[in-house]
Order: sequence, then C-alpha cells, then structure tokens
Amino acid sequence: SPRGHRGKPVRTLYERAMSAAQDVEEALAAIAAQVTGLRGVYVSDRDGIPILSHSSVQPSLSTSKKASGQAAPLDGAFALSADQISRLQLGQCQTMCATYEEGIVMHVNTYPLVLTLVGDADADAEQIMAIAPRIQEALVPLQETIARSLSN
Repeated sequence: SPRGHRGKPVRTLYERAMSAAQDVEEALAAIAAQVTGLRGVYVSDRDGIPILSHSSVQPSLSTSKKASGQAAPLDGAFALSADQISRLQLGQCQTMCATYEEGIVMHVNTYPLVLTLVGDADADAEQIMAIAPRIQEALVPLQETIARSLSN
C-alpha cells in the first residue's frame, strides 16, 4: 500500500470516512442507551441522505415506518425549514423539536450534517435535548471529514 509522511500508510478519504462513521455509530449506541424512550438516532446530510443511524427497536412490518429510516426525509425538510426560518433574523436555527401523540422528533443542526432524535411518547424532551451536545461531539470527526470533502 502507498506510504505517506513518516512511512505511515495513506488512507483514502473513503477509508477515513468509514472509520469515522464506525466510531460514531459506537458512540451513538452508547449515548442513546442512556435515554429512556429514545427510539433512534439518525444522521444525514442536509439533503436528507442517510449517513448512519442507531435504532433501539427492531423494525417489523408494523413499526418499520416509525423505527427505521423514516427520519431521513424529515432531515431534508428540517434543513429547508431552518434555512427559511433564518430569514426571521433570529440567527442560525440550532434545534427544532416537535411532539406528536405517538412520539417526539428533535432535529439538531450540526452543519454539514443533520442529527435527528426520535423518541416514544413517554420520552423526556429535556433529556433528549441534554444528550444532543454529546452526540454532536461524537460527530466531530465525521463532520470534519465531510466538510473537507465538500470544500475540495
């Protein structure tokens, strides 16, 4: 394999991104396990393209829309809404939270990524909001890798 500075193997952008994603997935699972009622943590780009996720429930025919990749289309909608809301001149949108009869959905702007947290109806929104910074911290290597690829 090619060698770079100081004889270390050169890793491609894809290899670096996959390594960062694996590290983040492990961190997502550990953090999500600490919040009762948190069904899933989803990370996508601003267009809603899924990058990685962690779900605490196994999807079945009856729960697949709630528990699996349904967050991705919402991520793109969040990015569009956040851009529109920024026109109110209140600053950049950081977080949006919506509660429903059957659950809670929280979007967090982690440019160039969107973090979506989905919880059951009995999930504590404050507790979900409290773990968001820890998840954002875990996303930093992945964010940096993607930001570098966008700037090239």
